[in-house]
Amino acid sequence: MRILPVIVTLLLPLLIKAQSRVPVGKEDYTILVFEEPVLDSEPTNDEFVVFTATGKGAFKQSKKMLKVKLNKASEGKREASLLVITQSRQRHEIVLYPEKNPEKLIYYFDAGKPLFNSRTKSRYAVSDSGENLFEDKEVPKWADTLRCRTINRKPAWIARETTKKQGIYFTVKGTYNGKEAIYIPLSIRNESGQRYDVKSIAFSKVPKIRSKGADSSEPIVDEEFYVFQEPKKVMPGSETHFVAVLKRFTLNSRRDVLIEIEEVGERIISNRVPHDLINNPKRL
Repeated sequence: MRILPVIVTLLLPLLIKAQSRVPVGKEDYTILVFEEPVLDSEPTNDEFVVFTATGKGAFKQSKKMLKVKLNKASEGKREASLLVITQSRQRHEIVLYPEKNPEKLIYYFDAGKPLFNSRTKSRYAVSDSGENLFEDKEVPKWADTLRCRTINRKPAWIARETTKKQGIYFTVKGTYNGKEAIYIPLSIRNESGQRYDVKSIAFSKVPKIRSKGADSSEPIVDEEFYVFQEPKKVMPGSETHFVAVLKRFTLNSRRDVLIEIEEVGERIISNRVPHDLINNPKRL
């Protein structure tokens, strides 16, 4: 009989390690993505709303995705345990806890690890090695981070605006309308064998046709743009999504917005946003 307490003592650190703590808010769904279809999931109290959903767009999952949100009637004080059982009877012990504005809204799980970074979608603030993947900068008053988070999860609505350089794909996914700003969702996909380190991101108004003279480029200064989840490092085999927020302006038909991403080591990859997308952004 004395063997049981010893076994429990030895296994307790493993059981605690297997649990994952996930913050959940009222405004946006927190998404949990598993490698297999989910058979059963039930929180231990009614503070949280949890349901299985089939993904769309970037999330082409088949019952592998759970959407979680705080109950509207919740006071946001209690935690809940969520036991998820997948098709092969793998068990995931997850602790849901209230948080007003969670920075991370997407979490990936597999059978061997409670949490892991997706190979194709890197949305974490910290990599597996503990390195910082995103810049943390002060948000200007005219930039709405809630809108940024919503836009960042949407699939691209324009398909032609992708440039490639040495295995790095830089994509403009569209433009969205804001009260005081224009929101431009972007992505970088790293299919090279080396980490891509971002030194800086710059914006400028440039002529459609490169020419000398009065119609030259005009830099957009730091005070007039903000980058939500600005990438610092893009790991090999991963893709990171972020949003450029430009203080509202219009362009004449002879000019575009040029976005230049400079890598540590002076390599630059750039992309253009045509004037019609700047002047006529999509409404959410």
